[in-house]
Amino acid sequence: MNFQVTEKGSKIQKNNYKISVIAEKGEEKFKTFALNNSTNPNVYKCVFDLEKSGEWIFKTNISSDNNEENIEFSIYIEDRNRETSPFSSSFYLFAVIFLIIFLAPLYIFRKVIF
Repeated sequence: MNFQVTEKGSKIQKNNYKISVIAEKGEEKFKTFALNNSTNPNVYKCVFDLEKSGEWIFKTNISSDNNEENIEFSIYIEDRNRETSPFSSSFYLFAVIFLIIFLAPLYIFRKVIF
């Protein structure tokens, strides 16, 4: 997630904020902090590795010396397709390539080997 914080009145970007982000779904809860770096100090970034699908609620707390803002939003995470069929097209392609690589030298050099 990327956050870019600007003040309403002046539209000036600030880079002295502390941003904490909590992702929760049911009883699962993950907390992290969004950090900025010296190459782009106005953009704060954080990463979540969420395995479960469904609607996740994100609670963000942005605070500076004299301001504090709480933002809540939700994101629906779709289920990843982790099932692979042993007879998929990629399996057949791999098998054909393997057989070509293995059998081609045997056929080409059959008189030398046998």
